[in-house]
Amino acid sequence: MLDPQHRDAIDSAHFWLNEGIVKLPTGMAQRYQDIAKRGQYFARLAQRLNLTPG
Repeated sequence: MLDPQHRDAIDSAHFWLNEGIVKLPTGMAQRYQDIAKRGQYFARLAQRLNLTPG
């Protein structure tokens, strides 16, 4: 069984959006894209600085 605690947030977001389980509000795609880019930046920074558990 897949442990959801070991999945990246971006992978989870892709799944929910691709499956049509959730939909972005009209006109908000760019804002959520910017939020996702920021999240990826900080996730990579934490990995580079070895701040992630595991």
